[in-house]
Amino acid sequence: MQYLLLIISIVLFAAAPSNAYSFSICLYAFCIFLAGALLSIYKLRKVEFFGFNLLFTISFFGCCYIFPLFIYNIDDSFSLFHHGYDYKVITKATCLASLAYSCYTCGLLQNLPKLVYYKRIHPDKKIRIMDPNIHPNSVFNTAILFFVLFIIAGGYNYLDNQYANNVTEGGIITYFYVLVTLIPVLLAYTLNCKFRKKYIIGAGLFTMLLLLTGSRTHPLAVLLGGFYVYNTRHKIPSYIIVLLLFLGVILMAFIGATRGGQELEADSTVGYWSAFLDLIVNNRNLFDAYSIVQSTNIAPTVLIGPILAAIPMGQSLFCMLTGTPDYLMRSSAYITYEHFGADPPLGLGTNIVGDVYIGGGLLAIFILFYLLGYLITKALHKIHINQNLNWYIFYLCLVTSGIFICRGSFFLFFRPFIWTLAILFSIKTLTIRIK
Repeated sequence: MQYLLLIISIVLFAAAPSNAYSFSICLYAFCIFLAGALLSIYKLRKVEFFGFNLLFTISFFGCCYIFPLFIYNIDDSFSLFHHGYDYKVITKATCLASLAYSCYTCGLLQNLPKLVYYKRIHPDKKIRIMDPNIHPNSVFNTAILFFVLFIIAGGYNYLDNQYANNVTEGGIITYFYVLVTLIPVLLAYTLNCKFRKKYIIGAGLFTMLLLLTGSRTHPLAVLLGGFYVYNTRHKIPSYIIVLLLFLGVILMAFIGATRGGQELEADSTVGYWSAFLDLIVNNRNLFDAYSIVQSTNIAPTVLIGPILAAIPMGQSLFCMLTGTPDYLMRSSAYITYEHFGADPPLGLGTNIVGDVYIGGGLLAIFILFYLLGYLITKALHKIHINQNLNWYIFYLCLVTSGIFICRGSFFLFFRPFIWTLAILFSIKTLTIRIK
């Protein structure tokens, strides 16, 4: 079934007009996505209902389909779309998104039957992954230390000003901010080891303090990681999960609307679709990305940049040695540069499909999205069957970034994954030496 959807999506992309908007073709593209989404969720339900796939699918819908189907014909300059874009590529770009998701579905379902068979034989086996030399107390204290250092360096004011007054800062605070991105995974690991009261309180305080600034990315990552771990221990009914996700959307929309002193209310033209603003605006970046590749060429460095970010000063050294402009190291910077030039008034962000398309064209869409789906199933194999810690950390990084990965780089999870492994290895090494 998934390969039939892939073939249909290829044909639709090839036949889609590149110089005109077509609601009907965008609707066909959405139907292909919807069929793939329902298929992946249904097939994966025997292993897990709540996980990366569900979060990724919801986010993918928000970042790729709401605008062309439900907003464009009502308000074609909604929010950041008023900065301009080529409306003629909307149909082609939407079909490209469906092609990417079809590739992801094929990779996801490739080896899934083996895992489903194992879960059928061992239905009550729980995930209990813990290295005896990596004590949860040590990991929890490390997470708290990172947060304290971030606050001391001025992180709380940094976030508060960023959301309230649109002020950005550089300097040392950016390095501490990177450490904060590791906290959700570290807290999820401690909760997986043991649901102790102090771990829950620590995660709650971290979440509340950042929510008060209007930040949603890291608090949501903590909530997603914690909920995923809890769900692996105590299976929560699917309808409860759907209800909690719905309430979560309302909560995050409320925080996003009020962080600038506004009130949560329906937009006068697009209604309550505005609650998904943070996802919808990234659809514009997919249009820009498609236009950039058609008018210029691919830029593989936008895929290399996030990987090099795992190495301190890795991007800077690469740019210095190769003469590559800094804006070519991230698709978000490239899209912003192409639209505004060297002195942009704001950053436009990116889109996961656009990120991959700029980095490697159609070939990269086929390879990387298939690989993403394949690695998800591979990780679930290693977690449920082998209880492998490294794969568990890899999957936690994906789950905690599941909502936001579609509005960012394809390799958004890579630096948190590498750095978290390095931290856990350091804790393990120190523990062994002390013993």
